[in-house]
Amino acid sequence: MRPLMGIYRKELKIYFTTPVAYVVFALFSIVASFFFWSFVQRFQMQIMQFEQYQRADLLDRLNLNDSVLTPLYVGYVQIIFLFMLPLLTMRLIAEERRNRTMELLMSSPVRPATVVLAKYLGAVTMVLCLAAICFVYAFILEAFGEGVGDRSVLDWSTTWMGLLGLVMMGATCCAVGLFTSSITDNQIVAAVIGMMTLLFFWVLRGIGGSLEGQLGSALAWLSLLSHIESFARGVFSVADMVYFLSFIALMLFLSIRAVESQRWT
Repeated sequence: MRPLMGIYRKELKIYFTTPVAYVVFALFSIVASFFFWSFVQRFQMQIMQFEQYQRADLLDRLNLNDSVLTPLYVGYVQIIFLFMLPLLTMRLIAEERRNRTMELLMSSPVRPATVVLAKYLGAVTMVLCLAAICFVYAFILEAFGEGVGDRSVLDWSTTWMGLLGLVMMGATCCAVGLFTSSITDNQIVAAVIGMMTLLFFWVLRGIGGSLEGQLGSALAWLSLLSHIESFARGVFSVADMVYFLSFIALMLFLSIRAVESQRWT
């Protein structure tokens, strides 16, 4: 446990004592805030239109979860993660290999699994910080928003499920980025491979939808996009959680094997 915590603290120190974390937080906040503002503006326009045409039935169906937070969390923020998190994780092991410090780690009494898990936990901590930024948007709506009709401002159970889906998606992206960082000493190559891998699993549902039979269903099920929708609806799905955890476990296992190979090269 002590070696794991030592490497974990080292990773956090690298993130927070260099511009990396602050640049990521700033860029993420700017982009996510733009989409948040756009969805709020669209929500206000819908209210005005329904009030103008006296469509009380449609007005009663409007809520901030479906109109603002769900498309923000499960739509645009997830896409931001596909591109941002591979950039955040590209240095985790590739930098060690490039600087020849991986040999030092491998010659020390630290198991490869400990190295991989500590670096992964450091990256997931960054994801939790990004999720905390997203929680601020929900807090803003709760503090300054007004419910439509007899509805409350936010359905917090749906909000928390959306944030959980966001964290699971981010953790999966970090696992993929860690694996691609473990197979090369070039950080740019690691980032590009990570992005392409995540995009492939993102669009699999579209590919599967264009095919018929069990093959199409299987490809659609393997897509990341197919397993975050239940979280967006505020439903905790054991099957979707198992999918994400299994995906993460596979990527971590492959990363450990890649690091172990350094002992023999």
